[in-house]
Amino acid sequence: MMATLRTGSGLPFKEEPMDEGVLIDEPGPSATVPCLVCSRMTNTGQHYGVQSCLGCKTFFRRVVIKGNQPKCKYDGNCKLVKGYNQKRICRSCRLQRCLDIGMTEKALHPCRDAIGKRRRSPDDARSRSGSESEEGPPGASPDSSAPSAAGYSPDANQTQRAAAALSLLNAVRDGDIVMRSRLSVAHGHTPADDPEHFYAIPPAEVLLSRLSLNASIGDALRADLILIREWVERLVPLATLGAESQRGLISQFSLKHTILEHGLLTQRIPFFQNVWFYGDLSCYLTNLESIPEPIRALVTPPIQAHHSLLQPLFRWLREEIVTSLDRLKPSTTEIAAIKLISLLSREGTVLEPTELQTVERLRDEVLLGLHQHYVAAQHPSIPQRIGELLMFCGTLSLASHRGREQLRMLQFFDRGGFDPQSYDQLFPRLP
Repeated sequence: MMATLRTGSGLPFKEEPMDEGVLIDEPGPSATVPCLVCSRMTNTGQHYGVQSCLGCKTFFRRVVIKGNQPKCKYDGNCKLVKGYNQKRICRSCRLQRCLDIGMTEKALHPCRDAIGKRRRSPDDARSRSGSESEEGPPGASPDSSAPSAAGYSPDANQTQRAAAALSLLNAVRDGDIVMRSRLSVAHGHTPADDPEHFYAIPPAEVLLSRLSLNASIGDALRADLILIREWVERLVPLATLGAESQRGLISQFSLKHTILEHGLLTQRIPFFQNVWFYGDLSCYLTNLESIPEPIRALVTPPIQAHHSLLQPLFRWLREEIVTSLDRLKPSTTEIAAIKLISLLSREGTVLEPTELQTVERLRDEVLLGLHQHYVAAQHPSIPQRIGELLMFCGTLSLASHRGREQLRMLQFFDRGGFDPQSYDQLFPRLP
C-alpha cells in the first residue's frame, strides 16, 4: 500500500497516527466532521455558522462578549494542536483561527449570548408587555400582527455555513491535487507545475517513446484503484458509515474516478486523436481506421484484435467525456466537487437511514461550497455553470455503467488482467 494521503489543511481527511503519548479525543455521538478550529472530534456541531466543538464555541463567545484582545508572545506562530502543546496555551492564535475559518461577531446575539446572570429592567418588562398586547394572543393570524424581526439577520448563519462548506471543498481539492501528483509519480511521470493543468504532458516524440498498446486494463488501473480506496476511506465525513456502506460507495465511484482522471489526461494530449490514454500512458485506439501515423507502426494484428473488443466504449468516452471536458474546462475545485457528487450518488449502494442522512447532508454541503466558490470568484452565471457540472456528473455516471458492462465482458474472455482486490472493487459480490 502506498503512503497515506495528506493534504495542506488536512481537515476533511483522517490524520496519520500521532506519536505515542499524544492525547487523541474519541469521536462524540454528534461528530461527523472535526472542529475546524482545533480538529477535535468531540461534541462538534454548527456554532456561529461554523463546524466547531463546544470548547472553541465558548472560547470565541467569551472573548467577543468580554471584549478581550489577547496577544501572542510568539508573533502568531503557535501550533493549535491538542495534546501537543495544548490549544489553550495561546488565546490570540486560537482567536485568529476562529476568525480565519469564518466565525464572526455578527453571529452573536448580545442579549442571548450575554455572560452571567441577566436581570430584566422595569423598562424592558413594560416594553415586553406592550409588545405582547400589540401582537395579540398566541396562534393569531400572521396577517393581523407579525412578530418583530429586529436584530435578526436571516442570512448570517447561511453565510457562515457557506464559508465552512467552501473550506471543506477547498481541502478536498488540495487532497485531490496531492493524489494526482502521487499518481503521476507512481506511473513514472513528472507532476504538473501548475495544478490547474492537472497533468504535465511531454512533447509528442517523448510521449510516443513511452506509449504502450499492449498493456492490460487491470495493470493500467491498479495504482489508480489503490489510491481511490485510500482517498475515500480517509474522508472524515464518511468515517461514521459502516464498512459495507463505504465499500459500496467506493465500488460505484471507482470507474467514475478513473474515467474522469483519464479523460483529463486525454484532453490534455490534443496532438494524438482517436486515442484514449491511461495514467501510465498505455492507450486504447478509438478508431482503428484512422490511427495517428506515429502510432500506426506499433499496431500488430494481436493488438488490433484486442483493441477491437473495447473500441465502441472508448470511442464513446472520447466523444462524450473528452469533448465535455474540453468545452467546460473545469478547475481543480470543480473537479473535486464533481468527484464528491459522484461519490455520494448512492447508485447501487444500500445505506441505513442515519447513513443516508449523512450522505445527503454532505452532498448538500458540497453544492453549497461550490456555489460559494463561484460567488467568491464573481462568476457571471452561477446557476448555469452548476447545471452544466451536474449534467456532466450524469454523463460520467452513464460512462461508468457502460464501462462496467464492457469490462465484465473483457474479464469473461480472460483479457482484463485484474488482480482479485481490484476485481472486487470494480465488481463487488452481492451479499
